[in-house]
Amino acid sequence: MAMRAKEHTNLISIFSFIFAGIQGLMFLFFALYLIFMFGLIILSAINAKSSDAAGIAIIAVVLLIIAAFAALGLTTVILNIKLGRRLRSDNPPTQRSMIVTSIFNICSFLCGGVFVLPFGAALGTYGLWFALSDMGKRYFDRIPDEPILMNPPMPDAYDQFRQQEPYKWQ
Repeated sequence: MAMRAKEHTNLISIFSFIFAGIQGLMFLFFALYLIFMFGLIILSAINAKSSDAAGIAIIAVVLLIIAAFAALGLTTVILNIKLGRRLRSDNPPTQRSMIVTSIFNICSFLCGGVFVLPFGAALGTYGLWFALSDMGKRYFDRIPDEPILMNPPMPDAYDQFRQQEPYKWQ
């Protein structure tokens, strides 16, 4: 039996929370590295000579690049938490927000490298597949998975009687 849209959204929300935790840990490592590098810049600037300006500038550029990666990681954490909460609520997210979060998940290897690459790529691909599939489109449009029958089949009285008294039919 195929999975329904609600089962897919439950899986995506659980994986989003798990991935937000992993990505948050990587963000913490980047933040600690940024603090260390900022302290290095401060110490270098205090004891700097006029000829050491290039070294301080290079450290500052590296610090800005790593800060951009850390900001990307923090953005991914926030988007995954928001997506996971919205998927578990009565008010589902928009298709656009799921696609944006999935793209950030695929690009999450920039903040965490090989530690988060497989999980982020898998979650991002799964989220994109669901958001762009027919089942996902029906979910975002709030169309139920199974069609509502206008005229349900009538119960068969003969079968009901036979189930109540099986000994008479043997």
